[in-house]
Amino acid sequence: MSDDYPTNNDRAAWAAAAAEVFGGFSGQNDPDYLIEPVAVAEIVGDLICDLLHFVEAAGGDPTTVLFNGLGHFEHEAAEEAAEQLEADSRYLAFGYFGGDSWDLLVCDSLRSARQEFANRTAGTNAEAVMLLYRSLGPEAEPTPADDPFAPAAYVLTTTAEGIRVDRQ
Repeated sequence: MSDDYPTNNDRAAWAAAAAEVFGGFSGQNDPDYLIEPVAVAEIVGDLICDLLHFVEAAGGDPTTVLFNGLGHFEHEAAEEAAEQLEADSRYLAFGYFGGDSWDLLVCDSLRSARQEFANRTAGTNAEAVMLLYRSLGPEAEPTPADDPFAPAAYVLTTTAEGIRVDRQ
């Protein structure tokens, strides 16, 4: 994530600050309410409940807000998990760049693979494709999945608009 984009740890810190302020109003101001998992669940549950009362009083639908919030949480958690997986991955790339054969490359990231693809296809009208297979960890051997016919993690292709990246 970029430096100006909040992480889930940032969001958790904001929520802890809100829970601490809420605890001052609700009488749940014991320091355990921000440390112990059972106490955290209690104060956060009470805060969510009171936020839903606020939504209803303002004319909103608490159920919709609750499901939207859960959807945001799941999206942000998945996004950060995917970024961490990407950071821990290397890729074995098979690329066809309009020649007579496929080239084999090792790329440290999706970004470096995309740059290599752009460099090799720049100034040509040839149809090109690159298949990227994820290999976890910086020390991992750059080999595709045990099944050589397993789908690639990403497929890069040339289009009239530029390079298209499809996640498989």
